[in-house]
Amino acid sequence: MRERSRARRVALFAVLASALHACGLPEGPQPIAWDREPCAHCRMLISDPAFAAQLHTEDGGVESFDDPGCLFASLEARQPRVHALWFHHLREERWLPGDAVAFVRTTPTPMDFGFGAVDPGAPGSVSIEAVRAELRGRGGAAR
Repeated sequence: MRERSRARRVALFAVLASALHACGLPEGPQPIAWDREPCAHCRMLISDPAFAAQLHTEDGGVESFDDPGCLFASLEARQPRVHALWFHHLREERWLPGDAVAFVRTTPTPMDFGFGAVDPGAPGSVSIEAVRAELRGRGGAAR
């Protein structure tokens, strides 16, 4: 009997811990203090919304970046447990989730990685995987 009661308490604790963890994860992109908040990778102030990006980690952390390339470089260098990725649209006042984003070549960008986020299927766009591979290949992911 005692073991069954203990097993129930352990199971209840696991369910509660999981629920509390899920409640702590941010929903959608979080506000950025433009011109005051530094990029989590290069430490430059984030000032141009057109190139902003965010990483949400599984432990509830939120990191903001001034260039999509900075986010990709941070992922390569640290390999955090990713909950979600968000990219500000290059030309519109909205955010795109990492599982529904593409990129076009553009210049200049805040850190000269050369990509801006757009909707998948936009003319001249490439996938997130292609951008990450290119930046890795040219050594840009480790800036």
